[in-house]
Amino acid sequence: MLGVKPASLYAYVSRGRIQSTRIEGINGSVFALADIEAFAGRGAPRPPLGVVERIRTHITLLENDSQYYRGVDVAELAGEKAFEDVAELLWGVPAQWAVRGRRSLTERDRRAIRRLVAGARGVDVIRMVTDTLGARDPGRHETRPAQVQIRLPPSSSMPCRHCRYSAVPQCPRPPQCPRPLLHPAHRRPPRSRQVCGRD
Repeated sequence: MLGVKPASLYAYVSRGRIQSTRIEGINGSVFALADIEAFAGRGAPRPPLGVVERIRTHITLLENDSQYYRGVDVAELAGEKAFEDVAELLWGVPAQWAVRGRRSLTERDRRAIRRLVAGARGVDVIRMVTDTLGARDPGRHETRPAQVQIRLPPSSSMPCRHCRYSAVPQCPRPPQCPRPLLHPAHRRPPRSRQVCGRD
């Protein structure tokens, strides 16, 4: 596998690059396959910086300029699935989204969010809304699994970032939203001419 003489292999062992083990009844040393494969891969040519040929984890696959979560194309998830459905897919367990005792967003929360998200990038909006609502959550320090699962708010409590209507109350005029996305206030997919390439 390494393509070297036994003497070279033992030199690697003596330098601590590969671990050897003795097993009773077997002449010589044995080596962990993972150690040998890792050592053999050290000399393999690496792709140029910035090139990703294929990355696979238990959740994510990056291949051919596409990204997949648990085998589902991310573009499909973003365009056709609700936030809760994607969370269940990523976590690998059905989430209990019917939250007991959840209070709706107050008008103070809505005003704060509207001020924060004006002109912000999508990633910044998520961070700011999460920070704002998290700071006002009385159970924010609760870490017991049962309580954490109960406290997960559905995305329907978030305002649509394009027309600023919240799902509670429902957007009175969804067609007038400049870019109606799959937001609970609208419940319809965007048409391609309504979605611009940048946020």
